[in-house]
Amino acid sequence: MIRQIFTDEHIRLLLTHACTGKFKIKDQFLIAQLAYVPLSLIEHNQLKVHQLIDVHGHAYKKWLLPSAYSRNGKDREIEVPEVFCQSLERYLN
Repeated sequence: MIRQIFTDEHIRLLLTHACTGKFKIKDQFLIAQLAYVPLSLIEHNQLKVHQLIDVHGHAYKKWLLPSAYSRNGKDREIEVPEVFCQSLERYLN
């Protein structure tokens, strides 16, 4: 059974109240990444920016996690919500 620890409301509160100061945008991106991208922490750490965005700087809504980075050794198709794409593009700008 999968148990959701944070609801969308909890995530929204983290994004608005916990992210302040000099690193606000970076913190918002990191929270969005961990909340909305279904990867383990090891897989998150191995991601490369070019796997997440196209040459124009727009985030992919669907992308392939290569088997070399996957914990189970298999390619995985990852689909992310628009809120993650927006936070990534804001962070890169």
